[in-house]
Amino acid sequence: MGAFFTNCNVRTRDKAKCAQVLASSINSRSLMTDPKNGWITVYDEACESQDINILRHLAKRLSAKLKTVAIAILVHDSDVFQYLIYERGELVDQFDSSPDCFGPVSDAQEKEWRGNFSKLLPYAVKGATLSDFKHAAKKEYVLEEERVSEFSKLLGIDPSRAMTGFKYVQEGKHSFKVVYAKGYYKDQALLVKEVSRGDLGEVQALLQKGTLPDQKDEFGAPLLVVASRRGKSEMVRELIAHGADIFAQVPGGGDALWSASAEGHDEIVEHLLEKGKGSAKFDSSLQVAFGAAVMAGHAKVIKRLIRAGVDANANTSFGQPPLILASMRGLEFIWEEKMKRPFTGGPGQGKTDWKEVVMTLLEAGAQIPFPTKDGPIDVKTLSADQRSKLADKLLEACAKIKLPERYGGKPSKD
Repeated sequence: MGAFFTNCNVRTRDKAKCAQVLASSINSRSLMTDPKNGWITVYDEACESQDINILRHLAKRLSAKLKTVAIAILVHDSDVFQYLIYERGELVDQFDSSPDCFGPVSDAQEKEWRGNFSKLLPYAVKGATLSDFKHAAKKEYVLEEERVSEFSKLLGIDPSRAMTGFKYVQEGKHSFKVVYAKGYYKDQALLVKEVSRGDLGEVQALLQKGTLPDQKDEFGAPLLVVASRRGKSEMVRELIAHGADIFAQVPGGGDALWSASAEGHDEIVEHLLEKGKGSAKFDSSLQVAFGAAVMAGHAKVIKRLIRAGVDANANTSFGQPPLILASMRGLEFIWEEKMKRPFTGGPGQGKTDWKEVVMTLLEAGAQIPFPTKDGPIDVKTLSADQRSKLADKLLEACAKIKLPERYGGKPSKD
């Protein structure tokens, strides 16, 4: 007896969304692979009946919900190979290697299953041609699995995934990893919950099961950002070790390094810097994080970011050079002190030694971007004692500024 199998190959890397579609709209049990070369292969138990209409429904639903292409494959008794191509829920092509296998067919039926291989070219590997697909379609094979292998290679689909089905995979006759879609989908939601709760043990267990780390909480924040903001150092390490995107951002911008820098979590900042260096996104991430650290007044983090190569004179994302931003934040603290009320400028800021922050920036070569009564000051030429006195002067100048109305001062005409 020959081989009987079906599968559906979806052009996506988003395993979580694929699992969600299968869990929410396909009633039967489904297995799915990890993405490889941009393809996820799905094996559905209901399709084991070899009913082409059930396979059509699966491919149509996946391609429509995921807004992509799905290529469904059916092999019957190693004698017949069929494929169906659906793009965003619409059938664009179908092929049958032996349309008259079960008896005579009309010209219209034969034409319907002839295949328009140009429809496969947008998804083919680099260098694959229309002639390659035509050759694979017309060549004589002892087993149709060989034709499946040839087609899948041209498309960049792993042949070992394309040449099997639900029953064979369930029996363990495969060398790649698969998960049940519904169970996987539940695990994804559970991972979000456990990261939010801060339960390291549960997070580790879920990640070891293969749950993807790049999920988002109800506010759209990537889990790595959530863990970084909360200072969960070991959890951050686990998420990164299992493939979390270090540069994934919250809505509106801001990645894990930005989050950890804003909260002053130095150990997490160190780990993120180590793992992120060398990436094309590293420099921009570093600069944004630097602005956040200055805004929050975390001198230790500022020093670490400076050692990582940040420009101490570039404008921050808040629009001011770092030294001016730090002085302004110190000024706010002074105003709050004058009003005898807690500082409300941000997390943990009431404990900030703003002179240390200003000194840290001066030591890194941050220049005063405006003339002084003594003329331009080259900070790099100053001694440590001179820098200390300069920091005092900057903050003393802040202290002499009249209180604005919101702090109880009188309206100023200046």
